[in-house]
Amino acid sequence: MAMIGKVRRLHFRQQKSVREIARITSLSRKTVRKWLRTPVTGEPKYQRGSRPGKLTAFHQILLQALKADAVLSIISNGAVKQRFDSRNSVSLQAARGD
Repeated sequence: MAMIGKVRRLHFRQQKSVREIARITSLSRKTVRKWLRTPVTGEPKYQRGSRPGKLTAFHQILLQALKADAVLSIISNGAVKQRFDSRNSVSLQAARGD
């Protein structure tokens, strides 16, 4: 919003041309023209479309692993190497299709 305000101030108060504003702000002239033509209704809002993330397919597996990890850490009192080896063997078996 600050940049839009700066562009509008340069144009309406200081009477700068679109080309001058583009040079000063390092914005394209097309962007400057667009910002000057649109009415000020508030801060622009960008809405990203919802789509699945990279780990969505593994969500349930990750939750199970976290629960198992919590239980193992309580039981084994920090046997980190054992947990790492068991997870590696399970993931290798899953990758092979066993």
